[in-house]
Amino acid sequence: MFSSIAGIWGGGGQGPAGAANAVLDALVEWRRARGLKATSIAWGALDEIGIGMDEAALAQLRRRGVLPMAPQLAVTAMVQAVAGNEKAVA
Repeated sequence: MFSSIAGIWGGGGQGPAGAANAVLDALVEWRRARGLKATSIAWGALDEIGIGMDEAALAQLRRRGVLPMAPQLAVTAMVQAVAGNEKAVA
């Protein structure tokens, strides 16, 4: 499941996104309780993609210590999380 860091620690103006991501995390729990595979990946910002293109949003994230990831690094991290059968990563 692709969720966002808003479900982990909230985010200014992202209350609905946080709630939606919590539902995805619950779905992962439900699947795993039934022996099915599932991984929840709580993404932050990616360089120059989506919110990573909004300087004001990036400034807010940087104040919290969240730095945007390079897309290739994000793909590598996703592959490792799924291959490692992680339940949840941020």
